[in-house]
Amino acid sequence: MAPELDQHAAFELNSMSNRICKRDGAACDIFVEGYENQMYIIAEYVINELPFDRCYFYRSDRPIHITFDPEHKRYLHVKQRDENGKRNVGKGATGEKALTLLQNSI
Repeated sequence: MAPELDQHAAFELNSMSNRICKRDGAACDIFVEGYENQMYIIAEYVINELPFDRCYFYRSDRPIHITFDPEHKRYLHVKQRDENGKRNVGKGATGEKALTLLQNSI
């Protein structure tokens, strides 16, 4: 939707040899075999053990999105859906509050 902001592109270049995303860092979406319905455990691990910029948690049965950049903001965003299944803004937190937010979202 916004390639210039999408860290999935990392340091890739477009056809004009310009970086697609000018934000430093990289992103990936992960889904761990054996934790298909417990991705909150993986998110907890990321929050507690890894340097990261952002972690987007959708649901325990969905992949998590993790970005890495030099700032390591350690920001968790819990993506939520309303009763009709439409995504809404959700909630975010950093540091110790991120772990609490995740645990309250499970």
